[in-house]
Amino acid sequence: MNSTSVIVGAMVISPLLYPVICIGAATCQGDWRAFLRAVGTFTMGFFAAVAAAGAINLLHATTFQTELLDRLSASARDYAVVAFFSGLAGTYAFFSPRIHEAITGIAISVALIPPVVMLGIGLAERKADLILASGTIVLCNVFGIYLGSIVAVAGLNWIARNRTMD
Repeated sequence: MNSTSVIVGAMVISPLLYPVICIGAATCQGDWRAFLRAVGTFTMGFFAAVAAAGAINLLHATTFQTELLDRLSASARDYAVVAFFSGLAGTYAFFSPRIHEAITGIAISVALIPPVVMLGIGLAERKADLILASGTIVLCNVFGIYLGSIVAVAGLNWIARNRTMD
């Protein structure tokens, strides 16, 4: 698809992917304790990344390259679609012991960290347009992964139930 958002994602493995997948799985399974634990993990990781990006930006000013600005001008829908399918694939890989190594590639394609870092930089520099653009991308990515993981867990549960009936 020659998407710059996917290309940038190939540079970073996202540590925020696992908690979002766990949030979706816990939602689908009604495990609210696991849900709250995953939300807490995601929240801590998210704020740590935003704070670190903001602090580093204050110490070392960022010059915006066209690659970064291009990422922020991409369609939010494109990010959400890529995130949804990555959520599907990531959840399947997460719960499948034979494919578990593939999760790294899926995490790379979603790339939650680059827009979170841009959000931290926008907050540090008090740039409303940067905050809005990167915040929108973060929300689209998280929501897409979350929906994809719910659909994948529901599908895996359905397959498991049908196998036991046979």
